Amino acid sequence: MRRVWMLAALALLAGCDPGNRGDVIAAEKPQPVAPGQGQPGGVMVFGTVMEDEASATARLLAATAVIAQAGIDRCAFAQRHAASPAVQAFAGKLLATHRRNLAKVHELSRDKHIDVGSMSRSDAQITALALANQEDLRVLRSLSGSALDAAFMAGQPTRQVLIERIAVEGQRVSRDPDLDYFFSDVMSQAQVARDDAMRITPIACGGHPLRAGVMTAVPIEMPSRRDEIPAVDSPDPAVRSALPGEGNDMEVGPRQGSRYGIKGEYPSQDGRPLPRR
Repeated sequence: MRRVWMLAALALLAGCDPGNRGDVIAAEKPQPVAPGQGQPGGVMVFGTVMEDEASATARLLAATAVIAQAGIDRCAFAQRHAASPAVQAFAGKLLATHRRNLAKVHELSRDKHIDVGSMSRSDAQITALALANQEDLRVLRSLSGSALDAAFMAGQPTRQVLIERIAVEGQRVSRDPDLDYFFSDVMSQAQVARDDAMRITPIACGGHPLRAGVMTAVPIEMPSRRDEIPAVDSPDPAVRSALPGEGNDMEVGPRQGSRYGIKGEYPSQDGRPLPRR
């Protein structure tokens, strides 16, 4: 069930993500743009011709609406039937978020003249996502007690990551500031919901709460220590200037040269000091 849902989500994002066609010159490929400025020239769809901004925006708004409606159905059921008060509270909070997002999609589609309804009915990827959500809801309604809590919470982090990814794409393709602000809000809400879900899930599934200081967000990948280039310590300028061939006859004082012996003399292999040149 979860695999079907994830495959539908990946197919949806593939349809909105820039592709790589060999017959398209580099100048036609989408370039990064500032928020609210959209993608000049349209959006590349893998294996097809370039998709225009209106179609890409309609697809992403339709996906947001489908996910919001599915979230409303799941959260309403979990709020009524979950065994854990923490899960009930989380479901209630997320339910309000999904309702606001769905209402905003309808408002934007009306004000901006974007045919979201037609896209939801005609696009195969959106339809597949809706069918997968229906199957997920059917399974959820067959559960009760702690099994319901665990099933509802287990999929939340992945769902919020998908919502966040769609919102990022929405900001990238749209040149309308109102749409950009909407997708920005959706992205922020998804990040908060993901963190809340990862904090609540161990308790809801019969585990233990996360220890203080444990990160719930995905950390930025940093190079490992074995990939680092070891730093080379810079030699003491006073010592370096006293070495033969360095082009400096400056005398090294007792305190500075004490590591090598007296008056800047440096030791031989047997430990005895050698006279300076």
